[in-house]
Amino acid sequence: LGGSLRLVGKDERVLKVFSITGLDKVFEIHPTLDEALAASEAEATTSEAGQGETVRTEAAGARVDAEGARAASSAKSSDSGA
Repeated sequence: LGGSLRLVGKDERVLKVFSITGLDKVFEIHPTLDEALAASEAEATTSEAGQGETVRTEAAGARVDAEGARAASSAKSSDSGA
């Protein structure tokens, strides 16, 4: 099976963590959902026939909100006394 994972986000602090850890070279990171979907469409149209099946999962609204993740992390830190 083939597949891909594209991340969507433009929070500079989050992008810096990806850059420092080298994960920006592992994952495709796009500033908007539209750009990520366009990249997916472009990849699907340029892939050669017979090389496998393109699996595409669309989950509208399933974006991870960096602010929400940060808030959850802060709440967890507060709970642990950090």
